[in-house]
Amino acid sequence: MIEDLAARQSNSETDGASLSGTSITMIGALYVAQGVPLGFAFEALPVVLRREGIPLAMLAWLPVAGLPWVIKFLWAPLVDARWVVRLGRRRTWILTMQFLLAVSMAILTMLPIGEDTVPIILLVMTFGIVAAATQDIATDGLAAETQKGSALAVVNAFQVGGMLGGFMAGGAGVLLLTDLIGYGPSVFCLAIFLLLILVPVLLWREAETSSPRTERVPASIVRCFRRPGIWPLVCVCATYGTLYAGMMTLSKLMLTDFGWSLSSVGIIAALTSVTMILVGSPFGSWLAVRVGFWRTMTVGLLVVGLAIAAWILTAWQGNPGTMAGPLVAGLLLGVGGGIASVGVLSQTMKFAGAGTQAGTDATILQSSHVFGELAASSIAVSLASAHGYETALYVGVGGLVAILCVLRWASGRKSTRPFAALAEVESC
Repeated sequence: MIEDLAARQSNSETDGASLSGTSITMIGALYVAQGVPLGFAFEALPVVLRREGIPLAMLAWLPVAGLPWVIKFLWAPLVDARWVVRLGRRRTWILTMQFLLAVSMAILTMLPIGEDTVPIILLVMTFGIVAAATQDIATDGLAAETQKGSALAVVNAFQVGGMLGGFMAGGAGVLLLTDLIGYGPSVFCLAIFLLLILVPVLLWREAETSSPRTERVPASIVRCFRRPGIWPLVCVCATYGTLYAGMMTLSKLMLTDFGWSLSSVGIIAALTSVTMILVGSPFGSWLAVRVGFWRTMTVGLLVVGLAIAAWILTAWQGNPGTMAGPLVAGLLLGVGGGIASVGVLSQTMKFAGAGTQAGTDATILQSSHVFGELAASSIAVSLASAHGYETALYVGVGGLVAILCVLRWASGRKSTRPFAALAEVESC
């Protein structure tokens, strides 16, 4: 399906553009690399540390390692504005940050696990995630500047699937390998994998197509928020992923409270993620080429709405005693989440590519998305704790209606439709 999309040259919302298979493969690999440290920090490392007897009070600090992904917009203008000419604008940061990410994972293999070393482990892990977040700024900027038309839908399918695939490799993958070969060798395998991703970047030579305008107009956060159309997109990015994040969190907790085994809960969660990678993202890319980005977002959110309905039925039943209902709900959530993500990311990348500081603009929109997901997960758990799972799910239905209204409002504004008109430099 992805290969078929790459051959298409135009659609109702985008102008045609050729797609380089080599550049798409490299960009996809870089997105996989970005998900690896996040999966390791949030899924594998807590389990490994807890198995070694580390107190829960210390493990509560692990989420701090993910903070760079929320605040990376603060240094995004630096990534847009500074580079080594000989290496290239985007290649400078991608090479450096990917190498530092691999080094940070290698250092972790040399640190013994104990209460005294947990702060050092957290520091090294945070450094690796800073490197991954910075590499993402450059990669998003590269994709926004070089991919147009149908290629945007393809590259964002790779972004959604790649990030999630990397997350699973760094999380569940490391846990599986740890049982087979031990913790140190498993993490070392991750470091080698991250170094191998440097190979296509080393072989790639960046074209000097995006630097002249950037040299005349320095990147800045303020310039992004002065661009026509930015605020509607911020609202969309901050809200569209909240339903997926909230449902993923609630569903695992609800099934656990029903008495399901951890392995059964893990199967549902894993199948949801795999469906998002193999079905939702490719289908979202295919759909975006044919009906446009805004309609793709709407379709994805409606499918997520079906998933919420399925989880409500599960909550009514209590412990269903069979995986059929939760499995259907999880599969719908994965499909809808993948479709909506491709639509939103393609639209935001189109917006970023039409300006003069693609990395900064794309990062600000992505940071609003991450913040929205984190807030949604926290609110969903709080509602379930205070009023029960059914009430929290009903609020999700209301959230769906509200988000669809936000999407309708944003798509109807003139400033968010033809981003080609924003290609010229805006005055400060």
